[in-house]
Amino acid sequence: MINIIILLPIIIQIILGSIVIIKNKFISLNKLTLLNLILQILLSIILIVYNNNLIQKREIRCYNPMLAVFGLIIICFIFIIIIFFIQLIVKYFYDKKNVNNSKPN
Repeated sequence: MINIIILLPIIIQIILGSIVIIKNKFISLNKLTLLNLILQILLSIILIVYNNNLIQKREIRCYNPMLAVFGLIIICFIFIIIIFFIQLIVKYFYDKKNVNNSKPN
C-alpha cells in the first residue's frame, strides 16, 4: 500500500507543470522538475528501506519484491523525464503562439 507514494512526484509534475505552462508566475518548469526528481529520490530511499524492513520482519529469504520496487522506481523516473520533455515542448509552442499573437500586424 505504501508503494503508491512513489507516484506522488508524477502527479505533482503533471498538475503543477500544466499550471506553470499557462501561468509563468511562481516557479520555472526546470525547477519544478528538479524538485520532483529530488522528491522521487527521497521517496525511493524511503520505499526501499521500508520494504527491506518488511522483508526482514517476515523472514523472506527471496528479494524478488525488492526487484519489483526497483523496477517501479526506474519506471517512475522515466515517466517524470518523459512528462518533462512533453511539457517543455508544449511550453515552447505555447510561448511561440503567444509571441505571435502579441505582435502588431
